[in-house]
Formats: sequence, C-alpha cells, structure tokens
Amino acid sequence: MHDIREVSLTTQAYALTREEFHAAVKAAAPYRGQRRLAAATVALVAAFHAAFLYLGIPPSPLMLGAAAVLVVLAVPVPLLITAHAYRAVRDKGEGRCVLDGEGVGCHWSEEAQRMPWSAVTGFRETDEMFVLLVRNGLKQGILAVPKRVLTGPGEAELLGALLDERIGRR
Repeated sequence: MHDIREVSLTTQAYALTREEFHAAVKAAAPYRGQRRLAAATVALVAAFHAAFLYLGIPPSPLMLGAAAVLVVLAVPVPLLITAHAYRAVRDKGEGRCVLDGEGVGCHWSEEAQRMPWSAVTGFRETDEMFVLLVRNGLKQGILAVPKRVLTGPGEAELLGALLDERIGRR
C-alpha cells in the first residue's frame, strides 16, 4: 500500500454558495470565544450594577456604556466580517484545490495560492465539507472543500485520512 502522505487530490472547479460559506464559518467557530467573553463581561457589569443599586450607590454611566459597547461589538461585527469575507470569496469565482505531498494549492481564474502543510493548523469535518484552518503570518483563514466536489470513488474518505495523517483533528 502507498504512503497516504504521497496522495494527490484535485477537486472539481467549484464556487461556494452562501449557505456553504456560513456553514464553514460556523464549523471553524472563529468568534465563539469572543462572544462568550462579551456575554460574561455584560453579566458581570449587570451584577455590579444590581449590587450598587442594592447598596444605594448610584450606577456608573461609564460601566453601562462599556457594557453597551461590548454588546454592539460582539454581535454585529462578526456578522459584518463574515459578510465581507463571503463577498471576497464570491468575487474570485470558481476555483480548484489541489492537496498533495507539498501542501494545499488553490487556483482561481486570475489568482493562485500555495500553502505548505505547516500553514494548515487544523481542520473540521462536517457532513457536507472539510474546513481547513490556515494561518499565513498573523492572518488566519479557512478553506472550505465541499464533499460534493470530491466525485471520485472514496475521495472524501481519502481526503479525511490525508488530513488526519498530515495535521490531525484539533
């Protein structure tokens, strides 16, 4: 049997739908920790506010303002970032991915990008796709590979095994 690390997979040309993109972002969960931190901070501010009222101390407008800013930043900002990222992906058009011994390559009509396996920090697998978590310097991103574009016999299982071997599930 051949070494799984020597396998080369090429996807069909594909463009992500909005639903697929949002599912990939949800699987990668880049904002989960930030929203939890903001919710915990707001709860803490509310508890202090209630304690101050109980003790007869007037509430600080600065604390209430800080809690309002956190709520505003924690809810709509990630949605705006995700919408902007989807438009950037959509504008690239159809692309093709190559996963081989050297790393991951993505090719669009006017652009190509190649990443070594060391740039792929993890991956998530859902019923519909593989979501690769990538890092380029200080930038983090995701690469979604829908299983619908892996049309060869056993390609989805082969890609899962290749990703397990190369980077492992994190």
